[in-house]
Amino acid sequence: MKRIEIITDVGSDLVAIDGLVLPMEVTFGDEQYLYGTNCALTLEEFYKKLDQFKVAKTSQVTPSMFLGILEPLLKDGADIIYVSLSSKLSGTYDSAIIACNELKEAYPSRRITCIDSKLASTALGALVLESIRKKNEGLSYDDIIYWINSKIGNIPNVFVVDDLDTLKRGGRISNTVSIVGQVLNLKPILHINQSGEIVVIGKARGRSGSIKYFTDFLEDQIINNNFSTLYIGYANNPGYALLLKNSILQKKVNFEIRMIEIGPIIASHAGANTVMIALI
Repeated sequence: MKRIEIITDVGSDLVAIDGLVLPMEVTFGDEQYLYGTNCALTLEEFYKKLDQFKVAKTSQVTPSMFLGILEPLLKDGADIIYVSLSSKLSGTYDSAIIACNELKEAYPSRRITCIDSKLASTALGALVLESIRKKNEGLSYDDIIYWINSKIGNIPNVFVVDDLDTLKRGGRISNTVSIVGQVLNLKPILHINQSGEIVVIGKARGRSGSIKYFTDFLEDQIINNNFSTLYIGYANNPGYALLLKNSILQKKVNFEIRMIEIGPIIASHAGANTVMIALI
């Protein structure tokens, strides 16, 4: 059987997995760092700098970076499936297409597929981890691609953002909504839709209100659907995530719960204390 490599980028909030994770650049003022596997910037350092600088910027993976990372795998005889951060949120997918078209010409006997997940953060991480699980179960290259495509647009996800200023700076909410939300302690509930865009779908008052929103959302989703795993993502707030997990467990759910720590690419735009859930 040919070797299959499933690859993603750190927009998935994954770093150490059974597969390659492409790094991305994070900038604080004039300071630039590469975040990813074996890179200098750790999550702890990132959140300290985010607290210090308040604003962080991120850069997409470039075509040359794709070439440098993927070509050795092709030379070694691997076939590649790359699952990217939503193309509506980053230009990384476009960079991947440029690089992969070049590599297909150079290595015509190898297979390279780039998939726009239309997801981000914990939801993308869930898709990638479950894809790797399918690979390890023995699915073929074509069957893995079919399975991934069948899940795109069908991974229920919601997340709550604590830092309204970060959303305001990113243009996700207006200045008026930000001010009202802070005064009334309202937290926006967001969702990555089937087009891969982030949209506001509701609001909750305080932490207890957001946890109730999450648990109500899960109850609605699991009535007529067969999900095996719930992923909970958290940004520098493990206590909040554990509180949410315990609240969910009280509902006597019958799926596995896995935790993912949200990394710099998403937290730069959503802020610290963000929490996300995704079902797959």
